[in-house]
Amino acid sequence: MEEQLGKRGAEKEVELPARKKGKKGGSNARGKESHEVVEAFRDNLVRVVTYRRPTAEDDVGAVVLLSKQDKAPQLQLSEDRLAVTGYKGFRSVRATHGAHEGTFYCEATLQHLGSTGHCRLGWSSKRAEINAPVGYDAFGVGYRDLEGSSVHKALRSSYGAAYSEGDIIGLLIHLPPGGRPMEARTAEVVRYKGLLYQVQDDEPDPKPLPCSFVGFFKNGQWQGKAAEDLLEGTYYPTVSLFTLPEQAAGATVALNFVDQHHGLAAQRVRHAAALATHGECRAGALAATLHLWCCVLLGCQVKTQNHQGQARLAS
Repeated sequence: MEEQLGKRGAEKEVELPARKKGKKGGSNARGKESHEVVEAFRDNLVRVVTYRRPTAEDDVGAVVLLSKQDKAPQLQLSEDRLAVTGYKGFRSVRATHGAHEGTFYCEATLQHLGSTGHCRLGWSSKRAEINAPVGYDAFGVGYRDLEGSSVHKALRSSYGAAYSEGDIIGLLIHLPPGGRPMEARTAEVVRYKGLLYQVQDDEPDPKPLPCSFVGFFKNGQWQGKAAEDLLEGTYYPTVSLFTLPEQAAGATVALNFVDQHHGLAAQRVRHAAALATHGECRAGALAATLHLWCCVLLGCQVKTQNHQGQARLAS
């Protein structure tokens, strides 16, 4: 098996199946000569990612929660799936719903970090590695608790204020119309060495989406744009947690997928609209593209907008 992206890579290539050329030796042959000669061809290689079996909770049409499937196995979700606890090294979890266009906002509360715990919050697509913090690659943007740095492509940049246990961080993303979802609509599943993998169809590389951006609030204070002109794709709220092995209690963050029609959330979505329509990034139809997250805590249900997995508040 040829590893394409190194030990951390989410994708790899496997030979499936090999073409048989023939045998050396007869049926009763012994020793080194009684083996099957296999010739590998490039056409036999397919790109795969580890298959995660979908569940009813992750289906489009459910309320927005933290995903049981799209997370590192070391992370533990609360019973209501609105909080996550992590131990020993950076791992990530994404929400069940994402979007490739529109303006979205949700909030995260740092409930417990402990003496060695750390957190990164942000947005990432499913191409991003979950066994690493958000911002580790080109498919996500993170806001770091230490120094308030932004992280993208594993590069830290001076950004906003540092945050810590007890703070509330608002996560905001703006994706103008025109970007592609960059997600497969159907899944072809294959078995290799006893494990299931999902075949990744060849697709064009994502292009930068002009005027898109990610930004954050700390306790209601806007910290600015952390990254602009994101790669097109479907982005999900993402939480990454870290502790050292000697810390017994894990680091815990709670999510609130707030009702964006009312209160502070509505103000922050309007704030994003003002930023997006300022200067060169004008979008006259922006108001029509504000696809809103559901308020899980108030029991709002969502309905499917389309097959890409976006969600609106049910009327």
